Amino acid sequence: MTKRFSKILSAFLSVLMVMSILPVSAFAACSHSYTKVYTMENANMHSYKSKCTKCGTVTEGWGYSGWLDHDFNSNGKCTACGYCKHSNTKTVYSYENGNMHSYYATCYGCGSKLDGYGYAGWSNHSFSGNTCSQCGYTKSCSHSDSRTVYTDYSTSQHKVASKCRDCGITYNTTTESHSWDYGDWESISSSKHERTKSCDCGRSSTETKSHSFSGSICSGCGYRKEEPPAVTASVSLSASSSAGSLGSAGGEISSESVPASYTVTASASGCSVTKISYVKDGTVYTSYGSSVTITANSEKDFT
Repeated sequence: MTKRFSKILSAFLSVLMVMSILPVSAFAACSHSYTKVYTMENANMHSYKSKCTKCGTVTEGWGYSGWLDHDFNSNGKCTACGYCKHSNTKTVYSYENGNMHSYYATCYGCGSKLDGYGYAGWSNHSFSGNTCSQCGYTKSCSHSDSRTVYTDYSTSQHKVASKCRDCGITYNTTTESHSWDYGDWESISSSKHERTKSCDCGRSSTETKSHSFSGSICSGCGYRKEEPPAVTASVSLSASSSAGSLGSAGGEISSESVPASYTVTASASGCSVTKISYVKDGTVYTSYGSSVTITANSEKDFT
């Protein structure tokens, strides 16, 4: 190889090396072919950007980026961003001991194992015969010596089950209403009394009611109502027409002619007047209130 040919060849190779490190765009623009790249944002929506599958350029702007609602399939998984709301699950049970099994949930949508609150925990066996219908555990004890146990469940119900004295297993669990044992009513005020009630499951509460009086005594708790204090009142009478002296027992009222009407009013200190009784022509009359109007149609009516 001549010296001149070597120089030409070197120059040519140098040009090729420079070309190899220049970006493609230096020679030709990429005809982008976009695909959407999704990002989960919240339980309702995801965002997206457009990315070129050839050169990797990410483009944003109208038509190339934004937010969209999730597109959930039948198992609760978004087909675009992969977010799963775990709406279709299966519970898996594992035997732990003679009384209980543990459990967790798996999601059909994303295949995740869900072991948070509400998805995992421990629970009593649910026996059908001698076999737990959930975890498959089969009890071997005959449970010939069992006792009934109660467990508080809600404000209105408790759970009733049989517990084997030999192996300690609890089985045949059912739910029924509380069976209350009531205490005696005890007065707590001048208007109310209360009593406690308790159930074999351990739940207890207090109920309060108003007194039920028969006369001055409550028939429920025996509370005696306080009698009002005795009042000594001074009563005076007055008449609307011409009259003589009217004392607490009455007096004379006169008129020049008949018929004549007059009103007698009673007042008292220390109490209220609720009725007035008077005699007219040998008959006793009672008028409720603190005053009464009497009409005399003849002279004898003034007696």
